[in-house]
Amino acid sequence: MHFDAMQPMKPRPYWPFMPLFFALAGWALIHPWLFAMGAHVSAHLFTALFGLVFTGWAVLRRSSSLKHAVEAANSPSVVSRWSAATGALLLFVLGMLVGGLVAQGSLFLLSACAMSLNFIPWARLPFSRHHSAICGAAICAGFGSATVTGYQGIDVMFLPLATWALWLCACCGLVLSAGPAQGSTHAGRHPVACDT
Repeated sequence: MHFDAMQPMKPRPYWPFMPLFFALAGWALIHPWLFAMGAHVSAHLFTALFGLVFTGWAVLRRSSSLKHAVEAANSPSVVSRWSAATGALLLFVLGMLVGGLVAQGSLFLLSACAMSLNFIPWARLPFSRHHSAICGAAICAGFGSATVTGYQGIDVMFLPLATWALWLCACCGLVLSAGPAQGSTHAGRHPVACDT
């Protein structure tokens, strides 16, 4: 009997995908507005700089909250295909919801919905913990499908407001995800991630 096969594997490194989604979504909305306004190339480059900052920050931010022996021993190393598919579908629907709020032009609902997603403990859910890249792709796909479908009804002047709201949510999510890395290191205590 091979005892190595019975040992639980360490969880995969987790990347907070929600701030990355907000960064990419905001970036995708700002440039159509600039094109509609006939903005100069320098304006595109200036806004692209902001988008690069948020996107790069989100990509480089790796959460270490799951590298604990307790969770490695108690958490399954492999998530079932059904669980992964269900989680991806859920995030696709959430992406469509955010995109639908952009299409409706509701800044308050968009901000409230997007900000609330930062406080869901994605790092503790098995499907998002082990498949954060798939989750990020699913919510981006849902957002893209909703905004492309309802693009004709979107008020062009609402796009910059939606962009700044999403980038603010990305910034808040990244700050929240940075908190656990500075948590307590005392014996028996482990930092806990919000999302992120």
